Amino acid sequence: MPHYDCSVWRLLDAGEANPYWGELEHFHNFSRRRLYELMEEHGFEPLQYSVSERYRACMEVIARRVPTVSP
Repeated sequence: MPHYDCSVWRLLDAGEANPYWGELEHFHNFSRRRLYELMEEHGFEPLQYSVSERYRACMEVIARRVPTVSP
């Protein structure tokens, strides 16, 4: 997923060469902080974060669904 709060993203933007603004499959772009907030709001726990080896302006996150506790 594109990470709009990283240095590579800012360099691409500064050079007006950021491909992620025009790609339909990347209609929404997130910072790591905002993505984690959204995941937690919807019952997911982030487990692992890394910068994509293939796409340096992107992040890879592994998360798990937090089990709900029944009364």
